[in-house]
Formats: sequence, C-alpha cells, structure tokens
Amino acid sequence: MGRSDVYAHAVSVPGGVVLASGNAPDNCVLFGPDFDSLEHSCAPLLQSGGAWEIEAFDHQEWITSRYSEEGVTIHALVHCECHDPCAGNCCPGVTDPSKPCWCNDVACAVSREGGRSFSRPESPLNLVAILPFPWRPESPRGAPPAQGDFEPSSVVFHDG
Repeated sequence: MGRSDVYAHAVSVPGGVVLASGNAPDNCVLFGPDFDSLEHSCAPLLQSGGAWEIEAFDHQEWITSRYSEEGVTIHALVHCECHDPCAGNCCPGVTDPSKPCWCNDVACAVSREGGRSFSRPESPLNLVAILPFPWRPESPRGAPPAQGDFEPSSVVFHDG
C-alpha cells in the first residue's frame, strides 16, 4: 500500500472489506473478502488536486475518516495540505510535503460504489473546516508553524 502518514480505516462493503489509509496524491486502498485476503488496488480512489493557490482548497489530500451504513455509499473526511509555493520565507516554488510553510483544511468526499472511487463537491462546497482567519505565511523568524485543522478522526451518525 505504500507509506502513509494517516491511520487506516476499514469499512464493510458488499462482498468483503475495504481498508484505506489515505496516501496523497492517489489515495490507494486494499480490498478483499476479509482481512486475511486483502489485495492492493493501484487505482486512485481520490486524485489530489495539487492546486497552488491557498484559496483553491484543492491541494494534497488524504482520505482519513469514513462512514457508511450499508457499505455502498461511503462518506469521508479528507485531510488537505497546501504547501504554499509563494511564501518567500520558506522554499519558494516547492509544493510537496517537505515544504515547511503549510496550511491545512478538512474537506469531504463521497463514494457511491463501495469505496472503489471517491468524488468531492467543487471547492468551496467541499469544505468542512478551515482556518478562521486568512493564511499569512510571513514570519519574522523564518517559516511559520503549520496551521489549520489536522487529521480528522471519525465520522459518526447522529440524529439523522
């Protein structure tokens, strides 16, 4: 499945189990009839947008949390990192996770085919949580600390 820096979540689906651990930019997954028979699928579940603009809310994305009642429609929270390529005080032009200036948000996505692929509403309709203030990478001491919401943990059903 490759290296992932978020934890795996299993969801029961018709005919078995899907075990996904988000790994940007493709968010691949394991499928199988049970945990002893999981096989890696190389098909991307959710392709990260990789947009450079902070306001696009479509950057490096990790599917982190999933919820389903019947195993066909699966709702997910998505950890989104924007590694600001315009911040002059830390690695201008770099947009990968090695970039020290970054801002996180949480988005949503849905699968209507048992976790075989996910789609998300157009930005900003995909947003669940963002910084309550504008991203400002300027800092008198070099790179600012990472800001925003990190690692959404769970999706739960509550009162319909």
